[in-house]
Parts: sequence; C-alpha cells; structure tokens
Amino acid sequence: MISVVVPIFNEEELIMRFHEAMVVALDSANTPWEVVYVNDGSTDFSLQLLRGLQAIDSHVVVVELSRNWGHMGAISAGIQTARGTQSFLWTVIFRIRRKCFQN
Repeated sequence: MISVVVPIFNEEELIMRFHEAMVVALDSANTPWEVVYVNDGSTDFSLQLLRGLQAIDSHVVVVELSRNWGHMGAISAGIQTARGTQSFLWTVIFRIRRKCFQN
C-alpha cells in the first residue's frame, strides 16, 4: 500500500481539487493506496471538508489534531497513522502554490 501524508492548515479552498488530482495520480499506480490528511488545528472549514471526503472515499484517512502543532507535528502524526509500506509526504504549503490548481 502507498500512503500519502498531507498536513492541512486552513486549506478549504484547495482540498477538493487537490484530492481529485491525488485520486487520478494514485489510481494509475495500480496498487492499494490511502491519503492521510492531518488537520493541524484549522480554523476554517478544512476539517468538515476532509470528513466529507472520508465519508465518500474509503482511501481517505483523517487525523484531527487538538490544536495547531505545527508542520512537523502534523507530519509526525500522519506518519504514525499511515498504513502503507511506502509513505510519501506532501509538504507543499498550498497557499503558496494555489496557481498550480487554478484553471
């Protein structure tokens, strides 16, 4: 299994597009996969969107941290949760890369 660990902090604008892109990429790998989203104390609707994805996509794992523990805290929680024999980190801060996901 492939696990992709994705720290999330106030990324409600891009979560759905990002997940759609991950599904396309990981489905083409022809191996079981999961995306472990770690909500790092978001104050927007990121957690609600992630829970919605989890409800409709069995590949989605959501880790909810009690507060903002910072980037490394979120990565650590995601790695501890990941079940894959191969794990990858998606550590790009979405706010900096928004243009990558725009039409």
